[in-house]
Amino acid sequence: MNEAMLYFVSRGKIIKYIGAILPSVTPSVLFLGLTEVPTGIPEDVVHIDMSHNSIRHLKARDFQGARSLRSLNISHNNMEHIDTGM
Repeated sequence: MNEAMLYFVSRGKIIKYIGAILPSVTPSVLFLGLTEVPTGIPEDVVHIDMSHNSIRHLKARDFQGARSLRSLNISHNNMEHIDTGM
């Protein structure tokens, strides 16, 4: 069993929460009410869910430090542009 590691945004800062012991939990990021991707996404995050926000633009550098990132959910945003290069 692993501890649940959740990251969330509070007042524009990413907060790490280590909670109850749960089976097979991987680090996740939960976002609500975002208009842009916050800085400082932890490098051990595996899954990021930024669905149902108001994000319009993803920059190539937004996820530069998230070395373990395997899935990104950006559905249900107001996406207008996604950068394709650094």
